[in-house]
Amino acid sequence: MRSTMILLFMSLLLVPALVVADPPTESGIVYRGQATWGMYYANDDGTRLVVYGFDPVEYCQSIFDFDVLSFQGMQLPVDDVAVVVAKGEEIRTTVWPFGDFNCALFEIVPPLAGGTSRVVSTDNNYYGVPTERTNSWSLSAHGVLLDASGDEYGFQHNYHCTWKDDRLNCHSKIRLR
Repeated sequence: MRSTMILLFMSLLLVPALVVADPPTESGIVYRGQATWGMYYANDDGTRLVVYGFDPVEYCQSIFDFDVLSFQGMQLPVDDVAVVVAKGEEIRTTVWPFGDFNCALFEIVPPLAGGTSRVVSTDNNYYGVPTERTNSWSLSAHGVLLDASGDEYGFQHNYHCTWKDDRLNCHSKIRLR
């Protein structure tokens, strides 16, 4: 018992003093919340479409039922830029064998696979405020989706865009394995 107390006392003596300072000038206001969300992306070659957060058949029938993402953002005083990260653990996901959001096709062509995926989206300039920096936003998702016969497919989607000096560069890769 005595050796434990001596060790504790010695540990406390070795702890440096806590210094509190003002936040750096580039520090911002952090906000958190949840929002309903739905999005779709085509593959770079236009052969597949992935739909997140809603049923596109219902959407085409004017039924608007979206999933919920959690988000955290920070409003930076420098350039008045908002940096945002959004995440969803069980987001409805369907992969279709065409590259356009087409209500007529959703009605007659079955999806390649569907289920839920984990989605993470980031944006270093959410409102697109003009700055000297490159604006970059991305989305990544992965999960296990099922086809119509119940076979499992590993799903992965990576999407990334950059925008600088009026040049927009985007890439989207949808994988089912």
